[in-house]
Amino acid sequence: VEKVRVCVMGPVGYPGGLQTHHFELMTFLLNEGHKVLSIDVELEKTPPSKNHDNLTIVHVRHCPGFIGKLLRIVDWGIAIRKLVVFKPDICLATANGYGYAMAAKALSKNTFSVCMEVTNDYPYGDRLRTRMVNSYSATSVQSPRLLAAQREKLGNKHALGVLPCFSQHLEHKYLAKKPDIEEKIRIAFFGRLALNKGLFELLESLALL
Repeated sequence: VEKVRVCVMGPVGYPGGLQTHHFELMTFLLNEGHKVLSIDVELEKTPPSKNHDNLTIVHVRHCPGFIGKLLRIVDWGIAIRKLVVFKPDICLATANGYGYAMAAKALSKNTFSVCMEVTNDYPYGDRLRTRMVNSYSATSVQSPRLLAAQREKLGNKHALGVLPCFSQHLEHKYLAKKPDIEEKIRIAFFGRLALNKGLFELLESLALL
């Protein structure tokens, strides 16, 4: 496999879905021998990142308030300058934001850039999403179901495809025990109380049993 230079931009910190995806994507690329520039948007204090010969990390602080906004602008300016010097072959954004859009605009025409969409819970014509889509070479979604919904919003002029997150294999000891016949089903939900997390679909399905 030809080795390439890849930039991965996204949130780090508390291990949520996006943070985990960013870390696993970066780790996979390094294990394959590619040279990686990771622009880490820190949502909170993070542990030191692991050292690797092919890894360069640029930190972007994400602090609240007016001072935090100024720091974020300065950090994005530094990150974009390092991104231009790095000259990536591929650039991947695992989140949305004006900093990500500005970074994509600064890329060379020789760089193929992808912004990753993980939800569809934003209105048609949303200014930020429109700016993101127009700044990147292509948009990726996590599932075929999201693909149809995004195609309806974006139209046919934008390159769009499916790029799923890395799957996580659960150990057998963490799997739920199959209920016995006539035993009540016990449900545990782990996730944010957001429309795209599937809780309401789960409750509606249970009501149909």
